[in-house]
Amino acid sequence: MMKTHPFNVMPVRLTALTLALMVLAGCSDRKISDERMQRFNQPDIASISVKPSSLAVSLLADRSGRGLDADSLAALNKLLKQQGRLEKQTLTITPWTVRGEQIASRLASALQNAGADKSRIRVMTRASGAGRSGDLQVQSQALAVSVPDCQVNDPGLLMVKPFDAVGYLGCANQSNLAQMVADPRDLIQARSLDAADGVVIVNSIERYQQNEVKDLIDINFDED
Repeated sequence: MMKTHPFNVMPVRLTALTLALMVLAGCSDRKISDERMQRFNQPDIASISVKPSSLAVSLLADRSGRGLDADSLAALNKLLKQQGRLEKQTLTITPWTVRGEQIASRLASALQNAGADKSRIRVMTRASGAGRSGDLQVQSQALAVSVPDCQVNDPGLLMVKPFDAVGYLGCANQSNLAQMVADPRDLIQARSLDAADGVVIVNSIERYQQNEVKDLIDINFDED
């Protein structure tokens, strides 16, 4: 009587064993990954948000009474950049003193020359400055993007274990992309592209080639 050999038994057992080892290996890797992630102590990353923002800054006139002093000029430029695109901001100028009243209209012109929408600039009549510091105030209202503050997770390990020290790698990229949008409303809801303006594009390239690029927001009364 001939013996039959169970040729198919061994492959089935090997396949089952291999699958079992793969499952165990997957569970082990996941467990190790979870344990290592707990060591990083990743900071909570604030989500990007778009919301109305209203900021104001008190300004001092310089000694000549024709412009702003250096500190006030720096503070104003910082506020304007923080609020996003200048043409999208509603700007209210309120003088508190005689000197503030004298430079309010010049400041409005300087803002317009820097790119602000003339219809969005309001110069108010002089108000009482009792209890306030400065000669005038500029208030900016705009739809602004709030982005997370990206920092190194553990500066003490940066030069030893840079990957562990940096932490959440996508924070800076996410923040940069959010700040580059032309209109913050695009982060809320997408919209179709407008028709391309070839003249504007060509002019910008020509200004770049001729080294006549437009400066970023930098209010300077000396240009008046």
